[in-house]
Order: sequence, then C-alpha cells, then structure tokens
Amino acid sequence: QLTLDWHEYVSLPRRMTLGLRFFGGWIANDNVDDKEVVNDFFDYHLGGLNYMKGYTFYSLEGRKAVMGQASWRFPLLPNLKTRILHLYLDKVYGAFYGDLGKAWDDDYGDPDPVYGRTGALRDVGGQLRFDLISYYNLPTKVQMDVAYGVDEVQDRSPWKLYLTVLFGYI
Repeated sequence: QLTLDWHEYVSLPRRMTLGLRFFGGWIANDNVDDKEVVNDFFDYHLGGLNYMKGYTFYSLEGRKAVMGQASWRFPLLPNLKTRILHLYLDKVYGAFYGDLGKAWDDDYGDPDPVYGRTGALRDVGGQLRFDLISYYNLPTKVQMDVAYGVDEVQDRSPWKLYLTVLFGYI
C-alpha cells in the first residue's frame, strides 16, 4: 500500500487562507477485492468528513484513489470575546471548499460497480467554525458543514450535513 496525503496552506490578505490538498493511494494486491479473504475493509474510502464531504463514507471506495481539494477560509468574527453561560466565544470562521476525486479498482474509466458512475466526482461546500472555551478552561471547536455532491446518483440526496465538536489542547 502506498499513500500520499499532501497539504499546503497559503496566507492571503486579511487573515484569509487558501488550503490545497492532494491525496493519492494505491494498493498493489488484488486479494483486497476477494470477499472471502479480506473484503473491502482495506480499500480507500474517499467519502465522508475527512475527504469528499459531498458523498457518504462507503459510497466511494477502491484499491486506487486520487483526490484534489481546495478550500478558502476567512475570519467572520475574529475578536468576538463574548461569554454565554459557561462558554467563552472567541472567534468565528467561515470556509468554502471544493473537491474532485475518484476511487476505483481496475481501470480508471471503469464504472463504479455499485452506482455505475464513471470519471472523477465533484463536490462543493461551506463551513462555519466556532472557536470557544468551555467550562472556563477547555478549548473547544464546533464546526457545521453543508456539502453538495455534484455527481451524486439520482436516488440519493446530494446534500450532506455535518456537525463536529472537538475538545482539547492543540
């Protein structure tokens, strides 16, 4: 298995950031597709929160994968400094992003065995992120994402919604 996950961040004026990501992977063993030996557990899964948000986790999978991502993050309320009960709201950020990617097993042009899609898939989305302190000491981030799978199959909703709550000292 060979995987490359490259991230690059470019500072823009007014505290904005352009994020670029390239992900590629290749599993060189056909036994991964053998349902009796391994099943699809080790396949690359390009859908979901960490990759292409416009598609569900198991809807994009294969032994080979490639994905490009671009995001534009900007401060909406950079110095909020407001307290609500046990929460201290510090900053609010917005972001827009787009992805282009595909996961497959044999030849790149082969249709997806489950959904019949060919070629790379696209999605676009937006995000709100709240940076806050909870309980007077615990760094907390709350993210809300809405993503649209441009090439989603007809019987599935192209809209995906995500809510993420993170705690920690990072």
